[in-house]
Amino acid sequence: MPTQPLISVIVPVFNVAANIAQCLKSLLAQTYANLEIIIVNDASYDRTGQICRQFQARDQRVKVFNQATQQGVAVARNRGLAVAQGEYVTFVDGDDFVRPAYLAHLYQQSQVHQADLVIGGYYELDEQAGKFLFYYPAGEVHATVTPAEKVLQQIGNNRIMTVWGKLYRRNLFNEVAFPVGRLVEDICVVVKLYTAARRIVRLDENLYCSRQRQGSTTRRPYSFQQYQDTLARTLNW
Repeated sequence: MPTQPLISVIVPVFNVAANIAQCLKSLLAQTYANLEIIIVNDASYDRTGQICRQFQARDQRVKVFNQATQQGVAVARNRGLAVAQGEYVTFVDGDDFVRPAYLAHLYQQSQVHQADLVIGGYYELDEQAGKFLFYYPAGEVHATVTPAEKVLQQIGNNRIMTVWGKLYRRNLFNEVAFPVGRLVEDICVVVKLYTAARRIVRLDENLYCSRQRQGSTTRRPYSFQQYQDTLARTLNW
């Protein structure tokens, strides 16, 4: 049986001590075992760094990189990409967690459809309300090959816009980096990745849990005008 390719999971973290253990446990419980978990600690001042080091001591697949000063999620993700060794890469926020089959299902769809990019489904945990919000009924799972232009038509859709919850061929990032100092940096990158990918697959399955909590650096609300302005600047790069 051929060896599965390495998948690099990049996890930028900043002051997520309350949730990072759940995130890392979910990654280490993946049915897809050939992975490396790259944690970039963006100068957290709570117990985040200590918890990450404990996981690193338990499992050699966990690698922790520390930023001396807080530089933001874009710099953290770029650093993760710089050290990633995998043929595939995915991003998981330190607040979030994934189901055990997350990587296996995304990788399987990438192989079945020979796709460079797989957009996974997700569900939300609203901490304030204490409720989960699921988008796709159990048992109704569809994988659809989708042209890049149709994906871009849905750029206001959170599932399409975010960098997390997706599996990418690593070489898509050869000439793409997260722009430092910009709002909604995700959209600046995913637009370029969608246009670079030869084939994109959308998988309607709830595999990634996005935690909605107050104060998260990756959960800030932006206006439609800000998204429009960001998209216009990105296409003019």
